[in-house]
Amino acid sequence: MEVRPISVFNLKEDAALIDKMLVSCVLLLSLWGIACIYSAGAGSALNGWDLCLRQAGWLLISCFVVLIVLAVGHGVLLDAAYYLFLITLIVLLITPLIAPRVKGAHSWIAIAGFRIQPSEFAKITLILALAKFLSRCPPFNFKNFLAGLGVVLVPVLLVMLQPDAGSALVYLIIAFGMFFAAGTPLIYLGSLIGSGLAALPFLIMFVLKDYQRNRLLVFIDPMRDPLGAGYNVIQSRIAVGSGGFWGKGFMNGMQSKLRFLPEPHTDFIFSVCSEEFGFIGALLLLILFLS
Repeated sequence: MEVRPISVFNLKEDAALIDKMLVSCVLLLSLWGIACIYSAGAGSALNGWDLCLRQAGWLLISCFVVLIVLAVGHGVLLDAAYYLFLITLIVLLITPLIAPRVKGAHSWIAIAGFRIQPSEFAKITLILALAKFLSRCPPFNFKNFLAGLGVVLVPVLLVMLQPDAGSALVYLIIAFGMFFAAGTPLIYLGSLIGSGLAALPFLIMFVLKDYQRNRLLVFIDPMRDPLGAGYNVIQSRIAVGSGGFWGKGFMNGMQSKLRFLPEPHTDFIFSVCSEEFGFIGALLLLILFLS
C-alpha cells in the first residue's frame, strides 16, 4: 500500500488525514503542561517564567517537526528506520564515555549549548525500527519473537550502562505494547512476563545500583526510609492528597512553592497538577493521555 505524504503547501486539502482528536489532546496537554511548569517554577529556587518560555519554545519546535514529518510521510521514516536506529545505538554507546556524571548517571550530552538526552531519541527510533521489523517478520512464531526481543534488548542494555533503569523500563513497556498490537501469541507474552518476574530478584541483588535498588524498595514501602530515599515519594503523595477533590487552585500548591517537592517542574509535575487541580484535574489529565 502506497503512503501518500501530506503536503505542507496543501494542508487544508489533506486535513482529513490528520487525527484531529489526537492533535487536540496533545495541544491541550502541552499548554496545560506549560501552565503547570510555570506554577511549579514560581518560588524562591526556580524561575517559573524562564521555565515556561523554554517549554513553549520546545513546543513550537515540536510543531515544526510534526509538519516536516507530515510533509515527508511516515513511509520515508520507516525506510530509514534501521539507519536511524543504528545511529542512535552508536550515540548511546559513546554517551557514557563523553557525558558528565549528573545525579549518578552519564545520560546527558551538551551540543551547541543544549543538554540532550540520547535515550529520549532512542524511544522514537526503537518504535520505528521495531515497527518495520514486526511488519516484515510478524512475531507469530518463536524465532521471530526472539529476534524482535533482540532488537529491543540492545538499547536496553546500552542505557543500563549509563545507568538509566527508567529509560530501559520504558523501552520494555513500549516493546510489550508493540508485540501485543502485532498479534504475538499470548503464550509468548505470558512467558516474557514470567521470565521478567523470575529474573527480578537477580536484577535487584546483582544488576541494579544501590540507589536504584532503594528507589524500587521505597516505591513499594516509602516509610522504610522516610527521610532518605522514601522522602520524595512521601512528599509526592502528600501533594496529591492535599489537592482534595477540586484542588487548591492554580498557583496555590504549597508543596511545590515551599519546595517540599524536589524537582517539581520535571519529575513531580503530576503532583503539582494534582495539588492545584485536585482529583477532577488529575482524572481529566489521565483521560487526555488515554484519548
